[in-house]
Amino acid sequence: MRHAIRIGNDAEPVRCAPGQGILDAFLRAGRWLPNSCNQGTCGTCKVRLCSGEVDHRESPTSTLPFDERHRGWLLACQATPQTDVVLEPLAGSALGCTTAPLRDLLAVVKNVQDVARDTRRLILTLAEPLAFRAGQHVELTVPGTEHSRRYSMANAPADDLRLELQVRREPGGVASDKWVFGRAEPGQEVAVRGPLGDFWWEDDTDEPVVMLAGGTGLAPMLSTLRHALPRQPGREI
Repeated sequence: MRHAIRIGNDAEPVRCAPGQGILDAFLRAGRWLPNSCNQGTCGTCKVRLCSGEVDHRESPTSTLPFDERHRGWLLACQATPQTDVVLEPLAGSALGCTTAPLRDLLAVVKNVQDVARDTRRLILTLAEPLAFRAGQHVELTVPGTEHSRRYSMANAPADDLRLELQVRREPGGVASDKWVFGRAEPGQEVAVRGPLGDFWWEDDTDEPVVMLAGGTGLAPMLSTLRHALPRQPGREI
């Protein structure tokens, strides 16, 4: 049985399947809820329950203490509804606004290239375009395992039939060391889920911008620059 999830008096509920997380249901419906780590550790997706019941599942007590749970707070990336649910609108937030829907896609490795010490560029091609905002990320399932890792796109949203990712080698890492620096090769298929994250470019002004990043943190900045400069070539960045 699918439960209806509403934000305040919103007439358009989001339907959540049994065992499905509230955040997952919203994003797949193209409705925005704040999110970042999607693992319950950052607290970005914390929202308050007005009515209904949820299962908090594996919500860490470090992020969602018991006293907050008793006051109705939940982590949308972890909680699953047990009844119809109403969430409290957050003042000044974009809660529930339209966004690119979360999707599951199959990607194919096109190229793996060294670009710096212990850093590789991974190019994946997609059979279908993936809509996203500059600065967002995707979740990859490491081939041959059940482990997933998240990487920001370095390509612009207009370049939506491929993913350019920058991966730093972590000794012993399931994704970086054992796969990207190990057995990744052209033609290999990779399960991809996205877009995710609320770090993105806002281009509704022409004010100067300062960007600061290092290492593989450059990836979302490159995506932003590749998106922003053609649209606002006179903007100081």
